Amino acid sequence: MAEKGDAESTDCIDSTFEIVDEIQVEEFWKDVSRLSYEELYEKLRSELNDWESQQVNIGVVGQAKQGKSSLINAFMGYFIDENGELPYEAAKVDESEVCTTEPRRTKIPNRQKVSGPLLDEVYGEEKSKVANFVIGCNATLALDGWSTRTNDPIIGVSIITSSKVILVNTVDTTGHPHTIDYLVELFREQVEICEKEWKVKITCLVTDNAANFALDKLQSDTCTVGSVFQIWNEVCAGSPAEYAEKVAERAKAALTPEFLAANLLDHRYGGKDFNQVETASAIEYLNEIDNGIMADVTNYMAKEPPYAENLFGESYSGVKPSVWWKTGRRIGFSDKLCEIAESLVGWIASNAGLERQFSTLEMTYGKLRTSLEPEKAGKLAFSTDRS
Repeated sequence: MAEKGDAESTDCIDSTFEIVDEIQVEEFWKDVSRLSYEELYEKLRSELNDWESQQVNIGVVGQAKQGKSSLINAFMGYFIDENGELPYEAAKVDESEVCTTEPRRTKIPNRQKVSGPLLDEVYGEEKSKVANFVIGCNATLALDGWSTRTNDPIIGVSIITSSKVILVNTVDTTGHPHTIDYLVELFREQVEICEKEWKVKITCLVTDNAANFALDKLQSDTCTVGSVFQIWNEVCAGSPAEYAEKVAERAKAALTPEFLAANLLDHRYGGKDFNQVETASAIEYLNEIDNGIMADVTNYMAKEPPYAENLFGESYSGVKPSVWWKTGRRIGFSDKLCEIAESLVGWIASNAGLERQFSTLEMTYGKLRTSLEPEKAGKLAFSTDRS
């Protein structure tokens, strides 16, 4: 332990007289002599952070109608909503008074309240809004790993519908090696949670290993597996001759039967660029799912009623495949084929949307917030993405 008479220690004490009094200095040296290093560290840390729990009164004064209340409301984060209303207000707005004899107190929430009940309240409100929008939708479940600045392992969980990418969970995997068994169990657990809490139907699972395509189209938030075949065709067609064979081999490995079946049931493509082997593979995949739909698959491919040829025209090219099949139910399409098609055409090709949400998470969970718990960081990122 340093002694009070040490020259270096005396210099330190001299430099503190402007911000602490002599009694505090004497108390400090008593602590130095009787406490261990660990106890002294905890005591000093507690005192240094004591300011966070101190109440500070700030007065805003000025003439009437000059924006004092609006300033306080803005400082508290209360703004006019899309309906032109101020749902919450810390200070009354548009009140004309000559003077006031009693100050109005506005209590600013402390750090614990902001990161606790207030965060939970905002997260709950935003979650309810989004949940109402996606209820009943077919969705892809995407998982991807991420490390914080302190190297804590986190797995992000996202559900992706035909129009939205939603970060639904952040799982701290500290102490859990990312083995196949662990990840499979995690997938099962998250599927159950998402279907229960978000009322969606998970029809496809995607991990970062599925994002093998370095193409902007495939990195779209809503690029479906039905589009992947067309994109690979473009890549193969544009490849230099010396690489064409390798690209074709890579495409063949990537385009598994479910990709082909999804392309076949996407009204924009309908398997129009398939060769005989690819057509047979797509049909066989659908037959394995349910051989009772094959008559309807044949009518669909032949564009025979109720799958009328005009429904495949250019005027329908801008319609999302999932919407096309939902509409088809109302004009006589096979319910069973519609159910299978809606599931397949809604599968998302990659987890690029989740990667972009990690960028939002990194802005929230940066150098100044390395102690923020993953769950709270996830709630902040979710709420930020909705604003």
